[in-house]
Amino acid sequence: MSVSTKSFREDDLLEFIKGNDNRGICFGRWPDNILRPYLRYASDIGGLFLVGAGEALVGFGVVRRINEEDLCRLWIPQDPSGDTLDISEIICSDRKAVACLAYLFMSRFPDWRECKLWVTRHGKRKQLKPEMIERLAA
Repeated sequence: MSVSTKSFREDDLLEFIKGNDNRGICFGRWPDNILRPYLRYASDIGGLFLVGAGEALVGFGVVRRINEEDLCRLWIPQDPSGDTLDISEIICSDRKAVACLAYLFMSRFPDWRECKLWVTRHGKRKQLKPEMIERLAA
């Protein structure tokens, strides 16, 4: 499993999300007219992470670097000097894809250990310890 060299289309991402966000934890029932611009936004700010196995998309994630006081603000650009990494959506159809996403995250943000790590699950925001990300990447 690796970062796919295939360029996934927006429709591929929508199909993957709808097929694998079974409980609606990440996107619930977001309509396409909101989800499509969100995917473009995540890609444009450099916060979109994709993992492929062959030609198939098996992992999807969105992480943005911001300042902690901006956690409640949506659709803002990343701040390269931000003190916080907001891990907002992770969807995987394969357990190994989680490790790949964690590795990609660690590679794209080499100083991630110096940041506060926040994740939103089931509508609740929780702060993560770096050990959790390291465990996922192992």
